[in-house]
Amino acid sequence: MRNHSRPIFRVVTIRGWALLLSCSLALPAEAAVPPADGRQVEVVVATANVRTAASPTATVAFRLTKGAVARLIETEGSWYLIEDASGRRGYLFKTVVQLGPEPVGATVEAPAPPPREEVALAIDHKPVGCIVAEQYPRLDACLAPEGNVGRAYVHFRSLGTEPWYAVELKRDGPCYSTFLPRPKRSTREIQYYVDVIDRAMTERQQPGDAPDGAYRAKVVSKEGDCGNLAKIAVRFAKAAGPIVVTVARDAGGKVLGTAAAALMEHSVVLAGFQPEGVLIGATGAAPGAASSAGTSTTSGAAGGGGAGGGGIGIGTIAVVGGVVAAGAIALAAKGGGGGGGGG
Repeated sequence: MRNHSRPIFRVVTIRGWALLLSCSLALPAEAAVPPADGRQVEVVVATANVRTAASPTATVAFRLTKGAVARLIETEGSWYLIEDASGRRGYLFKTVVQLGPEPVGATVEAPAPPPREEVALAIDHKPVGCIVAEQYPRLDACLAPEGNVGRAYVHFRSLGTEPWYAVELKRDGPCYSTFLPRPKRSTREIQYYVDVIDRAMTERQQPGDAPDGAYRAKVVSKEGDCGNLAKIAVRFAKAAGPIVVTVARDAGGKVLGTAAAALMEHSVVLAGFQPEGVLIGATGAAPGAASSAGTSTTSGAAGGGGAGGGGIGIGTIAVVGGVVAAGAIALAAKGGGGGGGGG
């Protein structure tokens, strides 16, 4: 009897190798493993489905419960490719996990500094509705923030045909104040507004539609004539020092350049106001005398024997854009001057 087992074994062996070979050929090549991100994700929902692909319809490969931690491999759209502690990999939707911090030593781009907020300059002035004639009215304004104030003025006039004059607002306690020239009894009203330029060279006025919408204060002979007007200007019989007036704008409200303003200041009349105690910025002379005074008046006043008398001298006056630059007026007390008046 012949033994047929050996040939059968050989056939089975050959068939087995063929089957293994065909299976190996059918398996896809293993995809390249992307580099790990180095960060961790922590599951923040009760149960998170880890899927075989970055799709909500992909097969669930396994699940992780709340608090489980896995390593982030890469980000694909709204999905994280993760690897758990046992080496299993799959995709988690971003909203079911919390992303951990960057690993130590990783390059972190510094966030851009927040844009700097420029604090707008605020003007707080209570409008004056009535001014007593033949007195020096004082006007006040609070400016905030103080560190943003570049220069501050009150622009004023008594007639619509006159140019806009300016007097500087100076620090006075927590706020600022200035004096206007004495209005004459024949003057009916004074138009005025507060004008401030901040350190960024932005100009602001109160009221906001000035000069067209400037405040209008009634001029009366005595306080009792003010009636029910909102506010009466504080007034003084004498000013603390000379009131330096410059030309800021023409009659139409147009800002004047330095040369044009200086030219107008040589012929200032200051209609509606008394000239006593007033000096014109570009000349150092009193209103009406500026055209004949010229620069000699300025030098004479600086020596203590000019138009201002012996008590107060006027130094160099710098005019910028039609108004005197803040801090450019130097007032110096001159002891023993030649004049006998009070300046």
